[in-house]
Amino acid sequence: WQKGSVVMDANWRWINKGGQNCYTNDDTWDPALCSDPVTCAQTCSVEGADYASTYGVTTNSFKDGVNLKFVTEGQYSSNY
Repeated sequence: WQKGSVVMDANWRWINKGGQNCYTNDDTWDPALCSDPVTCAQTCSVEGADYASTYGVTTNSFKDGVNLKFVTEGQYSSNY
């Protein structure tokens, strides 16, 4: 038995600096915040997520694995 971890794809999570989006609507990084990859990594952060309600990911009852629901519904969203 070996303890591991789970990584969720951050593709759909907000990347920002103090509430200002680091990614523009033109499918590119905002040059004011991300003049180069190193500066962008130091300046911007990936917003956290509520994995249980948004993505349906929870630990199992033994705390040694995960449950994946894949389909979740929230007040403002439906994840089918």
